[in-house]
Amino acid sequence: MKKYGGFFCLLYFVLFSVVYSIPQDDFVIKSRLFISMEQDTKEGSDVVVSIFSVPVLIPYHPNYIQLEKINIHRLKSELQKIYKIKRIDHLASGLMLWNGNKSRLNAIIMVKESSYPLLFSPSILEEGDLNLRVQVSPPRDTFGHPHSEGDLLDTEMVMRVGTPYVLGFPSEGTKYFLAISIAKKEAGTFQQSEYSQAGPEQDMRQTPTPIHKIIPTYPPRLKKENIGGKVILQVSIDKQGSVIQVNILHSAQPDLDWAATSAIKQWKFAPIMKKNKPISAKFPVIVEFKPNSTTSEESGKKGN
Repeated sequence: MKKYGGFFCLLYFVLFSVVYSIPQDDFVIKSRLFISMEQDTKEGSDVVVSIFSVPVLIPYHPNYIQLEKINIHRLKSELQKIYKIKRIDHLASGLMLWNGNKSRLNAIIMVKESSYPLLFSPSILEEGDLNLRVQVSPPRDTFGHPHSEGDLLDTEMVMRVGTPYVLGFPSEGTKYFLAISIAKKEAGTFQQSEYSQAGPEQDMRQTPTPIHKIIPTYPPRLKKENIGGKVILQVSIDKQGSVIQVNILHSAQPDLDWAATSAIKQWKFAPIMKKNKPISAKFPVIVEFKPNSTTSEESGKKGN
């Protein structure tokens, strides 16, 4: 593992995980991002938007969502205990599909007015393990300008399939934790987002970067009643980066679906380039409406 000056990387084995049996060549890279909320006055984000350059997987097994809530609660408890942190908030999760060939998997996680670019570079080793390089760039402002130079995290490690790892990195005085696991795709648990089987969007090496965005508004009634959920969209843009179509791949609730789609339709992206020419593209966007964290944690405890 490589460490870079001025930053730290925390790595440990998590004792709990969902283990998947796997058809060959289809890997699931699961990432969960957490933020340390050490200051009581610090507010979390109730709407988080994540953009991916590769297909994401949509869990549809009836027990998966509840099991994921329990696992996130357990992971938060472990992080709090090990690192003696008073409060940790789960920001976002992603399930990216990797067929063993693509060398770069890009994502952007947007929290309030800042966006965090993530880059995963996986490769298969002869022993059946995977080598994974993980890079997290500094947060960017609404105009796409980085707040600082250099990477917040740049580390390379050998990962065993089915074993989760956690990496820690600081950003602007706040500690973040990125939990990563690689598993084989289990039939009957996930479905792939509706991606065209042909076209330039299948070979995107560039993360779709918004240059104009409107963060979806959490419907007040649903927020008050602690009703949240994850809306998974497929966004189509033209060569100029304008949104021309938004399809719902996974619905959360009608009002949440409307809030997500109506906002994303107004976004503008930097043109996706391939061989120095702009191309049209399709890519998944996840909008997560996060209800009151206290209520969510209580729900997780009841599930134990």
